[in-house]
Amino acid sequence: ADYGMAGNGTLSTKGTQKLLDAALHYGISAFDTAAEYGNAETVLGHYLAREGRRDAVRIITKLKPDVLDSIPAEKYDTVLSDNVEAHMRRLKTDHLDGLLFHNAAYAFRPDAIKSLIGIKRAGYVNAIGISVYTPSEAEAALQYDGLNIIQVPYNVLDRRLDRSGFFKKAKALGKTVFARSSLLQGLLTIPPDRLPKYLDFAIPYVMQFKALCAAVALSPLACAVGF
Repeated sequence: ADYGMAGNGTLSTKGTQKLLDAALHYGISAFDTAAEYGNAETVLGHYLAREGRRDAVRIITKLKPDVLDSIPAEKYDTVLSDNVEAHMRRLKTDHLDGLLFHNAAYAFRPDAIKSLIGIKRAGYVNAIGISVYTPSEAEAALQYDGLNIIQVPYNVLDRRLDRSGFFKKAKALGKTVFARSSLLQGLLTIPPDRLPKYLDFAIPYVMQFKALCAAVALSPLACAVGF
C-alpha cells in the first residue's frame, strides 16, 4: 500500500520478489506486517512458502486496529482466536513469532491485554505486544507483565522516548522494543523541494541533519538507519 511522503505506491509482483530476495540475501530475518497493510501478509506468505524460507525468518504481524471495538468482553478470546487463524492462513504458517495490537488505545484496556496474553498461552503465538505512538502509551504498555513487545516510533528527530526514560525502563523489565519510522516516513531522505508545503517548518531541521551526514561522509539513509 502507499506509505510515506513520496507516495510511490504498491510494488509490482516482480518488484516485491526482488525486494524480499535482497532482504534475505543481506541477512534481514524479521518481517513486520499487519492486517491493515493491504495484501502484504498474503504476498509475504506466498513468497516464504514458495522459497521454502519460513523457518529462516521471524514474522511479526498486527491485528486489525478495530479488532475488539464494539465486541463484548466475553467474546474477546473467540474473536482473537479467529483472527489468529486468519493471519496464519494468509501468511501460510502454523505459528506467529509475534502478534501485536495495532491500536494504541488498547494499552489502556487491561481486559483486551488479558485476552491477548491468553492467545499466547494457547501456543500459536510466541510473543505478544502492542504498537504505540506516544510516550504515555508506551509507558502504559510497560505495566503489563505478559506483554513481550512494544513497537514505538523513534528516529533522529523524534526522541521523545529518550526524554521519558522509556528505553531504560523497557530494558529493566526485559521487554523487546521494535523501533519504526527510522526515516520519518521519508522526511529524512527525500529532497527538501519535494516536501509537502505543510512541512516547510521541518526544512531547517532536515538541512541540519543532512549537513551532519555530509560531515561524516554518509548518506542520509545510512545515518538515519544507523542512528
